[in-house]
Amino acid sequence: MVVINKFLSVIFLTLLASSFVYGSKSEHEAERYNLDKIVDGLEKFRADFGCYPNAGCGLDCLKSNLRHDMKWKGPYVLSDVDFQDLNGRPVIYRFNKGTFILYSVGENGVDDNGGGDDIKPHLPGDGWNILIIGEAILLFIFSALIVVFFITKFLRKKWG
Repeated sequence: MVVINKFLSVIFLTLLASSFVYGSKSEHEAERYNLDKIVDGLEKFRADFGCYPNAGCGLDCLKSNLRHDMKWKGPYVLSDVDFQDLNGRPVIYRFNKGTFILYSVGENGVDDNGGGDDIKPHLPGDGWNILIIGEAILLFIFSALIVVFFITKFLRKKWG
């Protein structure tokens, strides 16, 4: 019974430690995921209009036909896509020379013009999904090593 309690406590502590490590990272990834959905909407808008929304209508053009244009085939984003970050601050969108800049301010709440701790969407080919899978595999290996360590420690005490 003592061994089972130790085993369960090790698993619990491992999961607790991983939640601290990955807790803020998951919020960061949730914000990036929301930005990714906005980027997807911007690309759909560009496919219909040949350009991204300008500063006049901004991101609101993705949800409603503010221009009253016949080309508009939206909405280009689902209603659950929020133009605010997880802290209720507006997502920053700037139309710039035929392209756009999109990000949200990071934890410090300061607009670093897309730098610093500002959160940006995933870029095509940046390998972000491979990084997430790699981190999950490392966490699994770490957890398995802890379990093996305690099992061998128990077996040495029992037979040793």
